[in-house]
Amino acid sequence: MNNVTIRQELNGVANPSLPTEERANVAYSLEKGLLNLKRGVAKNFLMMGKVLKEIRDNGYYKELGYDSVSEWLRSPDISLSERWSLSAISIYDTFVNKLDMSFDEVAEIDYSKLYEINSIVKRDPDNAEKWIDAARSMRKVDLIRELQEHRLEERAKLIEPSKKDNNIVLGDAITNLLAMPDDSVDAIITDPPDGDELEFHSRWIQQSYRILKPEGSLVVMCTVKNLLQIASALKDFRLVHTIAWTFDPDNVSVQRLNNAHNLILWVDKGKSVCNVKDVTTDVWQIEQSHEFNHPAEKPEELLERIIELTTLPNQIILDPFLGSGTTAVVADKMERQYRGVEISEFWYKITLERILNNGKH
Repeated sequence: MNNVTIRQELNGVANPSLPTEERANVAYSLEKGLLNLKRGVAKNFLMMGKVLKEIRDNGYYKELGYDSVSEWLRSPDISLSERWSLSAISIYDTFVNKLDMSFDEVAEIDYSKLYEINSIVKRDPDNAEKWIDAARSMRKVDLIRELQEHRLEERAKLIEPSKKDNNIVLGDAITNLLAMPDDSVDAIITDPPDGDELEFHSRWIQQSYRILKPEGSLVVMCTVKNLLQIASALKDFRLVHTIAWTFDPDNVSVQRLNNAHNLILWVDKGKSVCNVKDVTTDVWQIEQSHEFNHPAEKPEELLERIIELTTLPNQIILDPFLGSGTTAVVADKMERQYRGVEISEFWYKITLERILNNGKH
């Protein structure tokens, strides 16, 4: 189906002068043609949104015997995805109606990014131009990361912990590591960010070596995205052991290997605490945790086992990439002293609330 045919059929769906049966047939033909278009045709998607909005706003679906546009979309005659159709309407309404952009201007934005920035533009219309420029110029992965950070900043404004904790710091990991004295912590247990370069991992690991006590441990949770960089940066440490944390994957695909484990690297300066009390293996089956919806959230059971294995009561544990705060929360429960650094204000506040809810502070 070419663009001319699509436009003709789209116009046909919304044209109330056509007989009802003919419009139903046109709509069905439209569904078959449009859903098989190669993704990336932004103009066609906008046209789809325009026509569906007219059908919804003008009640044309009622002439076909349906009580709502949702019922019409789900009907055997149409069988359009309701979520997909409503997204088309929303994107058309945001960019064309509210921002007064032409179809050609919207088409300059990568089709796959329209979904990503539509919701943020609706919530933050005063900065719409900034977000649209970002969508035009940034890689999708970088755009998604920036949007996530913006959403977290907005959510952070809604949280105000009832009490501060001087052991939890809001800020950059490396900056705070640089400010810590030599040989000042007994263990560093952390899950650093994915995708960063070797230089970044070398800097925080170098500082970790400096502040670890002579018999301290560094335990690093790795993914396939950062394993090689982290392993290369650990050259000054002694490898104590590797642990495979296994779990059921969240998303299963037939087109790739599905990730069902993380590798945990346990290293030290030459000697460290090792509390292996029972017969155990280095493969730990522990289900993932999604209680706080952090993208790299770790289950408390996993941290309990790591802390029990590598530390003693009252020792100091540091997590410079604290995330949702699980390392500090579990350390507190297990009678260890905790220190943590988190760059996101939202997750910093979540950690404070979690620690307060432990009932010890």
